[in-house]
Amino acid sequence: MEQINVIIPALNPDKKLIALIRDFIDAPELMQKIRAFIIVDDGSDSSHQSIFTQLQQLPLNNLTILHHTHNRGKGAALKTGFQYVTNRFRSCNDGF
Repeated sequence: MEQINVIIPALNPDKKLIALIRDFIDAPELMQKIRAFIIVDDGSDSSHQSIFTQLQQLPLNNLTILHHTHNRGKGAALKTGFQYVTNRFRSCNDGF
């Protein structure tokens, strides 16, 4: 079975992003179809960095967080995520 990569651009995310990833974790039949979660921090300010720290503490071994040093826009964040993945199946979330 071919798996997908889930790419999520994130600029100053809140706890809704953590809740979204937990929803995936709580759905084992869906998790079997996911190769990796790639979250692209698109230059979030320092007050939101704790969200990324909390994401890294979730029980996932297929979560990668990539960082832009400044906001480059949603398209650039998606492009960064697309360049990171190696297989042909990708899914994008509208962003956080």
